[in-house]
Amino acid sequence: MKVIDAHTHLLAPEWVPLAIRRAWARQAAARRHPARDPEEILPRVVVGQSDPTGELTSGALERAGVSAAVCPVIDWSRAAGQQPDPGDVSIRDVNRLTAEACEASAGRLFHCAGVDPRHPEARTLVEEALAAPTARGLKLYPATGWHLDDPAHAWQYDLLLERGGVAIVHSSPRGGEPLITTRSRPSEIAPVLAHHPDLVVVLAHAGFDAWWMEAAEIATGRAHAYLELSLWQELADRDYPEFRRRVRLIVGLVGAHRTIFGSDTLRGPATDPDGRELQRWIDQWTALAEPFAGDAAVLSGEQLALAMAGNAAQVYRIQDQ
Repeated sequence: MKVIDAHTHLLAPEWVPLAIRRAWARQAAARRHPARDPEEILPRVVVGQSDPTGELTSGALERAGVSAAVCPVIDWSRAAGQQPDPGDVSIRDVNRLTAEACEASAGRLFHCAGVDPRHPEARTLVEEALAAPTARGLKLYPATGWHLDDPAHAWQYDLLLERGGVAIVHSSPRGGEPLITTRSRPSEIAPVLAHHPDLVVVLAHAGFDAWWMEAAEIATGRAHAYLELSLWQELADRDYPEFRRRVRLIVGLVGAHRTIFGSDTLRGPATDPDGRELQRWIDQWTALAEPFAGDAAVLSGEQLALAMAGNAAQVYRIQDQ
């Protein structure tokens, strides 16, 4: 069966602003008691999830039998109103380096550019980034502190409609400081869907975990809204029957033709470098077309094919190589 991972990431430590890496170090330090020193953790942040050239990702995809993947770029540079550090790699360069890695992948990797619309030169940055051959749309990450329905940012939706691009919107409460995660609630996406009914919008993570039902309800009745279920492998691992129940409900409300497989892997030397975790996630999806513990199949073979690759291929314009 053809598989497209519609959500994975290419990262390097220097691509993530220093202020964000410090915040992640503080988060990691606070997860234990007594808390550790964040400055001792900082040098290791993102190092294990580093794959700027996409070589690890391409190899893992090949071993897992995945034909292509979409790599969204996140612009954290103005999170919570912060100003970029002089030593940070600019978002222009992060988009360029991501595009170069995808172009070097021989048709396996595609990407969605990421630009915070509050940059003074945001429109220029977006236009430049969307011109890359592997660019398929724009990753919107309002949790950094902006509102999706702010009229000042409506130009990005008009531009995507003009270019035939996709808006992939972060819709999970995950993130921690310094993010304002409620800006990414599925209900915050509703005005965009109402004001731009022809815009293709992918709800990344489909509200996982606290907002999943809200995501399903928001997408219901919106012909161009898709639910992408990256991160949901956490649920499948801890409670597979519940995962099946939720997917069955989503398919009933939104349709298998608007449900998309993804992983949200931050791949690197320490994070699924060989693709084994990705293969497990694929297996958990393919099992949805089979009975389980007395439960009938959740998806037909045709529906499974749509969710695993067909929908992503259409939305992100990914042709067979």
